[in-house]
Amino acid sequence: MNNILTMLYPVLNVLLVAILGIIGHAIVRDLPKVVVVIPKVVELVEAKIGLANTQALDIAYKKIWNIVSENNRLGLLENGKIAEFEKLITAKFPLLTSAEIENIRQDIAGEVNKDKGTVIKEIAPLT
Repeated sequence: MNNILTMLYPVLNVLLVAILGIIGHAIVRDLPKVVVVIPKVVELVEAKIGLANTQALDIAYKKIWNIVSENNRLGLLENGKIAEFEKLITAKFPLLTSAEIENIRQDIAGEVNKDKGTVIKEIAPLT
């Protein structure tokens, strides 16, 4: 048995080197394609992560908006809705500037109120 392995060892060695050579050649041949694709993949992954982060932030901002709206509905706000929203969002996200908070508040208000005019027009004839 040992004699057979001794005879097969050089053949297996040549076969292994040939297979590794073929694989290496394929990699080197296709390397320019891989080099072009890798930045695109990284870009796609970064975009997906950015989108996920943006969606998570949007959810957090809307939760704060809903808390302020509910507290306003219940009459629990000492200041106005805007001041309360700014206070809560600054507590949760202290690195936001006042301009960024203003933009966030206006974006959410616009989204919440986008159909308000249509609803008022529909209700007006009923009253």
